[in-house]
Order: sequence, then C-alpha cells, then structure tokens
Amino acid sequence: MRSVVAVTLLVAVGLGVANAADRYVAGQAIVKFVPALRGQLGENGNVVPGLDLPGARLLRYERLMRRPDENALARGLDLQYLLVFDPSSDVPALVAGLCRSPLVEYACPNALFPLDSVPDDSLYPEQWHLPDINAPLAWAIAHGDSTVLTAMIADAPFWTHPDLEANIAVNAPEDLNGNRRFDTLPAPEGDIDGSDQDGNGFIDDVIGYDFYARDPIPLPTEPAAAGTHYLGVQNAVTDNTIGVAAPPWNVRTYALRCGDSGSISMSAAISAIYYCMEQNVWVFSMNFGSSTAYRPLSDACLAAWNAGLVPCAPAGHSGAEQPSYPAACEGVIAVASSGRDHRKTPWSSWGTWIDVTAPGEDILSTYGPNGYTTWDGNTAACNIVVGILAWFKSALPDISNDSAVALLENLCDTMPDSLYWAGKLGAGRVRMAVPPTGVAETPSAKLQTPNRGATIVRGVLHLKANSEWRMASGVLLDVSGRSVMTLRPGANDVSRLAPGVYFVVEPGTRNEEPRTTTKLVVTR
Repeated sequence: MRSVVAVTLLVAVGLGVANAADRYVAGQAIVKFVPALRGQLGENGNVVPGLDLPGARLLRYERLMRRPDENALARGLDLQYLLVFDPSSDVPALVAGLCRSPLVEYACPNALFPLDSVPDDSLYPEQWHLPDINAPLAWAIAHGDSTVLTAMIADAPFWTHPDLEANIAVNAPEDLNGNRRFDTLPAPEGDIDGSDQDGNGFIDDVIGYDFYARDPIPLPTEPAAAGTHYLGVQNAVTDNTIGVAAPPWNVRTYALRCGDSGSISMSAAISAIYYCMEQNVWVFSMNFGSSTAYRPLSDACLAAWNAGLVPCAPAGHSGAEQPSYPAACEGVIAVASSGRDHRKTPWSSWGTWIDVTAPGEDILSTYGPNGYTTWDGNTAACNIVVGILAWFKSALPDISNDSAVALLENLCDTMPDSLYWAGKLGAGRVRMAVPPTGVAETPSAKLQTPNRGATIVRGVLHLKANSEWRMASGVLLDVSGRSVMTLRPGANDVSRLAPGVYFVVEPGTRNEEPRTTTKLVVTR
C-alpha cells in the first residue's frame, strides 16, 4: 500500500504510454474527462460533445462507475469512461490523440493483465499453510461472520463447486425464490427476470456479475479456471466434513468475472472495484499484475481504500526487484510469497513496496467444477491474506481498514531470508494470531527495534509484575501514540476500549529508559 514511482523506462505512465509488452483490448481506451463535461454525458452513449479524433469513429462510451456518490464525485470518478472504437483502430495513435484533447485529463489503452499464477498440478494431501499461519489458534478465538463480505477480481470461479457455493454472497432482493442460492433459470422457476430489484445498476446480480461479458452469470469458460483454486484458498467452506478449509472460517464472497483466456480487462476490473464499494465489500483480491502503473486502475484502488475497503494484490512473479501493479499502487496491500522454509519463493517479486509475505508454495485448494489440486503462486499468497483480513473483521467488527492492516503487519513473524532483513519482503510472514503469552513478560525490545509478535486480548489485559521496575505501572498507547489508559501489574479491564491496535509502554529498570513492547493488543 505504498506509493511507488514508476520505473524510468515507462515515461508518462498513466497518460497513455504503456509498456510495450502489455496487451490491450482492440479498439478500446479508458479516459477521465475534464470536469467541464460533467452533466453532458450520461451513463452511456455514442457522442462526446467537442471530442475531435480525426480518422477515429466512436461506437459507444460507458461510464465505469454506475452510481457515483459524493466522495466519487469529489475525486472525479464519475468522469472515468470506457470508449469503444472500431476494433481495427490504431490504439496507440488513438490514445495519443485522446491525451492531446483538452477534454481529457488522462487516457490509456484498456489493458489486458495476465493472471498472476505459477500453476503446479502435483497433488498434496494436506494444507500446510493453515497451521503455518496459526489458523487453528485464531479459530479458537472466533469463526467467520457471514455478514463480512469479500470478493475476488479475476476470472470467475466455479461457484457451484460443493466446497464453495455455501459461502457465495447473495443479494437478497435479487434472490426471487429466497432460497439463498442462484438459480439461473428464468423466473418463476429461477432468479432471472431482467429487473434490477436491488437498484444498484446491475440486472439480476444475485451473486455478483460478469463484467467481461456484461451478464449476471459469472462462470468461467475453461475447466481449469484459476479463479476456482484461488477462491478456495480465500474462502472455501470450512467445517463441512469435505474438501479444504480457509482462513476466515466461512464469510461470504461475491462471484465476479473480469476476463478470459488468462487475461483481465482493466475496464472490467475497475467496474468490479466500484461494484465492491457499492456492495459494502470489506476486502478483495485483484489476481493480476502489470509492470505498468495505469492511472485509471490506481485511482479506483485508492478510491476503494479511502471508502474503507482493503484492496490486495499479488506482488508478481518476475522473481526480481520489480514493482507490479496494482500491488504497488497506493492503497493496495502488496503480497509476496514464501515457501515451506519461510523464505521467498523463487518466482516472487520483491522490493521495498511489498507489505507482507504469505505462503505461496504447494497450496491445496478447490479446482474445476468439483475437484481439488495443489498450485504454487503469489496469487494464492494474496488470497490467504484476504482470508486473514476477513477473519480480522469477523473477530473485530468495528475495526477499520488501516487498523486491520496495522494488525496484519504487527502479527507478522521474521523470516530467515536476507531480503526480509533488507526491508524488501514487507513486515514479514503473516500469522492470524500468536499464543497469548502476555504482553509484558519479555520487556526487551527497544523503541527503535520493533518486535513483530502480537497478542489478541479480549476484555482483560494481564500485566506481569517485575521486581526490577522502578514504577508499578505502565501505559497503553493507541496507534497514533496517544495514551489511553494506565496499566498496573495484574488484571487490567480493557473491555471498554474501542477494538483496534494498541502498544504497551513498560517502565524501565533502574538503569534504563521506559520502552515499548510492540506486541499488539486488540480488544473486543
């Protein structure tokens, strides 16, 4: 979620100049018009007043955000449009012409992003990554809350998979027969009636939407669709006696489709991000990447973060110190992958823009309409992080996106990897929880040397007495450094504190200054 400057070879990225290796949809461009055009364009049409592009014929335009609110209007997101020209059009020349227009703030091709995955079809009998992130310990604290909503922006999953369907989110107004599943037959036998019952601008979106084909049935076209595997990693049905488990222990996930044949359409991805904002999604993954920082996509990601969502994306699989977007965009959690040895996997990108690292090797999950398989990839790591963040929201319903990310990073463990110690694998290896050993038992961390461990505390914080302390009390700080209460040895009632991230400041010994144990305290 760090702000990253594009590599110098990509001059004027986001203003129309793309990486030569990038692919894009024939005859299409994404633009943001200047405010002077506000009110002159509707949701769709085929004429933009004053737009002069010699030799190019505009077939239609579509606004990417269906129902912009005040925040979207303030950021000009209602002025983002997909422009569709003749498929034979010279897209680079078209984009260059759009960039020169006084009516256009920025323009770029409608890029096709490669799905970020390194598949391995070897089968393994266990999900080693769940004990590795301390999921069983977390499940002893809380299970998933079905009101927590997640999404995955990728190719669609086989959401009818027996280990996925029960966790698919359902828009109740569109579920005409009220059976909490998507019946794809016409009404009255099914849920398809051509109406927009929930008023969100998408007809018959019972469980999500196909933003690529523009229809309400988001199913993949290929039996080996990667989305099925990654949705299982993120939110497979847990504790149902079959198949695999997932970190959040049963939250709900919208089924979205944004591409085909291994690529994701940028316009579809942006529309899906805005759909997530509209549907009150908490956290979502973007299972694709590019070396180009496209401005329309980065604007959409930042809008989602500012609206309180948590966008996540895989770091890319270049195996080099090379930023991948949208992972490196501001407001996005960038996830690198680690192996069973807790070192970076060979294919994972790395750098100072990484936020956290998660298991991405030999990840067993759902596959095809009803099977299971094991794959490698940074995308699996990303979807593990999405699952963890969904569990945080289940355990701590009032937690904000910035506090959730602070919790994610402070729970991380160190890694036996030189890149970690060089600050290029983020906060380290993710964990859902750590054993509750007490936050003040080992007061050895200096203020400038953070300890990545953390303890989840519910109701009472126990502070261990120490005969060497000069004082008989400590202080609890919130993430801004503000003192919120005095702590004394023994039991401290923290049940009235707002859920979030806190730090304990311990008194020093006779010859030391007071210091902070950066073990995290989250109350509920």
